[in-house]
Amino acid sequence: MASRAAVAAVADLAKVVREVRFHFCEYSSASEPMRNYVASNYVALKKANPEVPLLVRPAPGVSPHIVLRLPKGVETTIPLADAADPADIADRLTTTIKTI
Repeated sequence: MASRAAVAAVADLAKVVREVRFHFCEYSSASEPMRNYVASNYVALKKANPEVPLLVRPAPGVSPHIVLRLPKGVETTIPLADAADPADIADRLTTTIKTI
């Protein structure tokens, strides 16, 4: 189930972001918070932002990170290898979106 904070933080995602890509390893313990975040928040994020592509990109050996594609093709990456839990990922995503 999605946390209210995670959904509220990105409710207006379409105003600043054109695409969100979630990259993580399917097996790595370092990617576990990201896998949990995606599993518990994807549906709510998509319902809140139906026009924004939310791409899930699992790949072996990949360090967890989120890539935000902004207008004019600019991209910003949020490294998450040291994320403690899904709430930490939500906080970092929120902080990054607020600074864009």
